[in-house]
Amino acid sequence: MRLAEYKRYRLNYKALDDKLIKAMLGPEDIARASRILGMKHGRESYTEAELAGRTDLALCDIKDGSGRNKVQAYLEDVGPATEMDREMLEMRARARTSLFRVEECDPRGMTVTLSDQLRGRGGDVTIYDGGISDTIPVGFYIFTRTNDGQDASMTFGTTFGFRSSLGPAMIRKYRRMRETPSRRGPTSRFALFFRLNRRHGLPTVFV
Repeated sequence: MRLAEYKRYRLNYKALDDKLIKAMLGPEDIARASRILGMKHGRESYTEAELAGRTDLALCDIKDGSGRNKVQAYLEDVGPATEMDREMLEMRARARTSLFRVEECDPRGMTVTLSDQLRGRGGDVTIYDGGISDTIPVGFYIFTRTNDGQDASMTFGTTFGFRSSLGPAMIRKYRRMRETPSRRGPTSRFALFFRLNRRHGLPTVFV
């Protein structure tokens, strides 16, 4: 992916997200995501980032009976309106969440170099993201969704930011959670960092 391509995708992102939500998410989907995240309707107030995170979880991590998330189901059952929509939906369907450490930022080029802290893959990944490259300092952490195996990609959904001092403790919490086999999936991972963001996250919205 090149910068010009990223800018075109980002301009299309909100409209495509609206199509996905309108076509694929009903009240029961939002209620299920709320239960996973521990969100209690009418009892607490939630930030824009938290509400967007709930939508992200419902679209990308919760699977239907055939093992598809909502993005995959939209691709197969509704179909993209344009070739750009198809490209973006295919990228989003492959995207996975992880906790990353910010290693380098280039605000002018809108790139951020990240190291994956949860998967132990070694090496760095570079993404395009104008908001993150402008605001997150080197050494801080982000929990976000991006593509596997891409030399330069972009983020999808909500990004949670954390101060550098929180990194080791968050990684320990994640590893302890994975000691329980039933909590090794993407919904449990998202729920953990959602709760950590609610308590310790940076007061900035990245969507």
